[in-house]
Amino acid sequence: TGHGFKMDRYAWSDEEMEAKITAMLSDKKIKARLKKTSKSMRSKHGPTKAAKVIDRLTRRRLA
Repeated sequence: TGHGFKMDRYAWSDEEMEAKITAMLSDKKIKARLKKTSKSMRSKHGPTKAAKVIDRLTRRRLA
């Protein structure tokens, strides 16, 4: 997705993790992608949509 780096789930060193975090914090392309993705996600009002779905399902079950 271009939002980070791939790492093995279990086999990594503290130094490798530190290097990846440092790289992510300073990578301008990743920051730009995250900013764009964040704006898109916020515009979709996900929590509000989810709350409406949960409310609708709950009302159906209780009816």
